[in-house]
Formats: sequence, C-alpha cells, structure tokens
Amino acid sequence: MLNNDNSEIDEVIDIVIEPYSNMLYKSKTLQDKKEVDDTIAAIKVDPNQTLNVETHLNYILYFLISGNKLPVGFKSMNAISPWILYWLICSLMILKDPPISMGSGMSLELIMSKLKKEALLKLRKFQYNISTHIENDNDDLLHSGFSGSFMQIPHLAPTFASVLTLKLTNNLEQFEFKDMKQWFMDLMTKDRHTGSYELKTSTPIGEFDARAFYCLLVSAKLCHIDLGLDYLETLWDMLVNSQSDLEGGLNGHDKDQESHGAYAFCTLSSIIIVLDQLRLLKPEKYKNKRLHDFINIDRFIDWLAHRQDVLNGGLSGRHNKLVDGCYAYWVGACGSILNIYGYINPINMPMLKSYILNYSQDNVNKNPGLRDKPGMNADFYHTNYILMGLSLCEYENEMYLPDTFCDAIDIKCNNVKGKQVHCVNPVYGLPIYVLTEVK
Repeated sequence: MLNNDNSEIDEVIDIVIEPYSNMLYKSKTLQDKKEVDDTIAAIKVDPNQTLNVETHLNYILYFLISGNKLPVGFKSMNAISPWILYWLICSLMILKDPPISMGSGMSLELIMSKLKKEALLKLRKFQYNISTHIENDNDDLLHSGFSGSFMQIPHLAPTFASVLTLKLTNNLEQFEFKDMKQWFMDLMTKDRHTGSYELKTSTPIGEFDARAFYCLLVSAKLCHIDLGLDYLETLWDMLVNSQSDLEGGLNGHDKDQESHGAYAFCTLSSIIIVLDQLRLLKPEKYKNKRLHDFINIDRFIDWLAHRQDVLNGGLSGRHNKLVDGCYAYWVGACGSILNIYGYINPINMPMLKSYILNYSQDNVNKNPGLRDKPGMNADFYHTNYILMGLSLCEYENEMYLPDTFCDAIDIKCNNVKGKQVHCVNPVYGLPIYVLTEVK
C-alpha cells in the first residue's frame, strides 16, 4: 500500500513521465507539434465563425483577372501552370453567390467569359502534339497529354489539372483527345523481372505512385476515353492489392510503404471509378460488389480515424505528423466517400469545420487566402483544398447516390440554404453543379 505522503506516487510519475519529457527535446516532430499546439491554443475559438468570403474572393480575383504577376517566390511554380489555373478557378467556383461586383466591378458571367478565353489560349500551348517536337507531314496532329509548361513532356499531374480546368471553364469540347488513349496505354509498363505491371506518371521517365491512377482515371472519364476491360482490370489488380499490411491505409502502389492521406484519397477514388466501370463491362463478376468485398474497410476506417487531432480537429496525412489544412479535403474526402457508400465516416466533420474557420483563415488581421495552419502563409493550393474540405463539412449528410451502384460522377447533393460554398463531389474534386452535364 502506498504511503500517505504520496512519495511513492511521485516516484512512479517521475519514472513514467521523464522518458517522454526527454523525448520532447530530442524529437523535432514533437517540438514542432508542441509549438503548433501552443499557437492554436492561444487563438480564441468562435463557434459561430463563418468564412471570410469577401477577403478570400479578393485574393482569388487579384491573381485571376487583374493581370498581376505572381510573386517572385512563385517563379518556381511556372512549371505547374495548369495547377495554378485549376486551384484559383475552382476556388472561385466553389464560393456560393460571391459578392464579385463589390470588388472587381465585373459580373460573375463576364469574369467566367474572360477566364474561358484565357484558359483556352493558355492550355492549348501545354497540350503535347507531335508537331511541337518534330516535323510532321501529316495534317493530323497527334495530341497527347498536357505538360506543366510550354515545350515540356506531358505528365499525368498537369494533364489532370488541365482537364479539370477545361471542365470548369466549359472548354473540353474545344480540345482533341483521340490520341490521349494511346498515351495512357504507353504509361503502363511491365517489369521484365517480376512480370508485374506498373503505371508511370510520364514517359519515357516518370514516377510510380497513387497519383498516376487517379489523374489518369479522372482525365479519361471527363474526356470520354474508353480504356477497355483489360486495361481497367490491370489497374484494378494493382489498386486492390495496395492496402498497407502495417497500417491499413490505401497506398496505391506498394502495400509495404507508409500510408499517406493524399495517396489514400487517390487510391480510394480510383477504386470507386474503376469499380463503376467494371460493373458495366463485367457484370457477372462485379455487378453487385461493394468496397468491403475488395479491401479491409475496418482497418482503413481505423487508420483514417487516427488522422484527426482530438484537440483542434485538424487532420494530418500520416502518423506522427502535424495537422495541415489541405487534408480537410484529401482525408476529409475519404470520410465523405465512405459515408456516401454506406460506411462509417470516422472524421468528426463539425470539429474539422471549426479547425478550418478558426485556424485555416486569419480572423484577426483578415489576411486573405487560406493556410495550412496558424503561422503559415496562405497560398493557392491550400485555399482550394481547404474550401473543398469546408464544402464536405457543410454537406456532410446531404450527398447521396441516386442508386446504390450508380456512377460516382452522378453523386447528388440536397440543396441547403444559407451555405457559403457549393457542394463538391468528393471523388472528382469539382463542384457537383459543374459535373451535371457529364454522362
């Protein structure tokens, strides 16, 4: 029995706590987390905080229509021009009833007309065609994917961003995609030693990761490219065999690697898109199948649940990493997708919404744009994905499939008054109203 003077209790506490106290000063991750936690704790949370729409709108329009050049620090982003277009235009189109005339003197219709023309002119320069690089005596140009900038080789990431931008600006019909299918086929390679297939992000060189599956599948869907049963089943075998043996996350490429929030999103969304098509192409095998028939949903949900900070509600991409506002979409969308398909969403969406409104925007100085976390600067990337994450929070229980086994591109959303953002399709990364014309 312990003594009344509690000396033995104090001794036990010292034994337990001291190693962790020492660890704090040895671990850069824990030091950073403590700094972030202290910064967040110093911010007064307003449960009624709303989105500073006009402030963020001015930030978006400043770079979209004013002719202002990017800051010097953004010069390194010249190689990802399609992404900048997508982030800014998508951010603008997520905002619901933005008070545009107050800041720009232009109507939304006039702005979108201007963006349509500018996006068309710019992205034409980035679509690869064989005449750009060699003389072609044939009048028919061989159009392939898009590059990140003029005279670069095509890559799946800027192709994805370009296609989404063209969809946002109603420009897809202005482009030729007949030869893109062959490029997609060329990206699939077979390891001569193991006999296994891999999908590259570019050719002749490129990365192998989950982005490749997602960027290719979304681009093919929006451009009406039929990939064929054999190709889809090859992708399928890779996707459903990439769940982490250690953590339960979805890795896209290698089940032995550490799970990551953005890769998990790319893999989960890719599984959804491929399964939608396999149900039609091979109904005898896939027609009535659901996610849990191919992946361990319980383990994935458990991994996903651990992405949320229990104190501030923010989301991280991996174990032992800091919260980051962009995972409001990457990880938050995984929870939304599970919810739409009849599974548990382990993410506390009201807590996530509070993190976004109280910590991802500057409510004190009203600095424009949305940010990773307090102390960080706003940028285009975080502004877009945090707005999409906010949309997922706002319409948490309003999104649904018209039919249990219908295509994810047909996800619907109940119209809810009083929201500051439009509903976003969590699989395709675009406002639902933009996708309504796609069949």
